Amino acid sequence: MSLRSTLGLPREHGACVILCIVPPGHPGGRESSLSVLLLLLATSAVFISRETLLTWWRWRSRGRQTRASRKAARLMLVYAAIAGAIGVPLILHYRLYRLLPLALIGG
Repeated sequence: MSLRSTLGLPREHGACVILCIVPPGHPGGRESSLSVLLLLLATSAVFISRETLLTWWRWRSRGRQTRASRKAARLMLVYAAIAGAIGVPLILHYRLYRLLPLALIGG
């Protein structure tokens, strides 16, 4: 079993590159801060959890509760917890309350 499938990582390599490598923030991406790093980590966790959600949904729609579906559900909860553990302090500490509607829409 590959590391990608073990961790439930998405197959869309291009989307990962755009999400993780293209520097967010300032034009040219030269200036970064802790808040930008935390936002990038929270966004990445949400993006990765989407793949496990789809895997779980496929198994559930087929009416089968298997080891793979339970693993996908656990991974989805782990990635969502990571996103929440990073995102909530980010929003509260840096007072980025404008991110809340985006987080709700994304959720």
